[in-house]
Amino acid sequence: MRLFTAIDLTESARATLVGTQARLARELSRHGDSLLRLVKPDQLHVTLVFLGEVTDQLVPSVVDAVSADISMAPFRVVLRGIGVFPHRGPHRVLWIGVAEGVRSVVDLYAVLVARLAGVGIRSDPRPFAPHLTLGRWRGAGGRVRDRSILSAGGTDEVDLRVDRVTLYRSDQGPTGTAHMALTHARLTEQ
Repeated sequence: MRLFTAIDLTESARATLVGTQARLARELSRHGDSLLRLVKPDQLHVTLVFLGEVTDQLVPSVVDAVSADISMAPFRVVLRGIGVFPHRGPHRVLWIGVAEGVRSVVDLYAVLVARLAGVGIRSDPRPFAPHLTLGRWRGAGGRVRDRSILSAGGTDEVDLRVDRVTLYRSDQGPTGTAHMALTHARLTEQ
């Protein structure tokens, strides 16, 4: 089963990001790029650790490892600023960055990586870049040649209080991807 850990959004943060997605999609479409597929509102989140496919036998150990309280004070995150991955070649992902609270997000990521390593899950060797995916380009991908196109769409600042982490199961189905929460870990004062 496909698993990942994430920071969830409040409903007001979600609503703000849906407005940002709509503005960016309109601006890209005005410039001839209509291949961007927006992330569904109920699936917007900040991914921490993507575990990928995990065997059914290992899932209970992963749930136990993730669900224990995390000895870390809740913290504030501000999402702001648009970017694309990869930086060179056809773009595949449109994202909004973590502008404030980056150090805390990275620390939280490190706690989860250590816990998951304890049950045999290896982390992605690439550097962790906290962000929230707003959309993905279909097919060969988009090519935003002029960054002013993205800035013209604008983003609103999104302010979040992070007080828990969620372990999700991600299932591919005929109508797209569905996420189901398996467990939560609370951040508790140290």
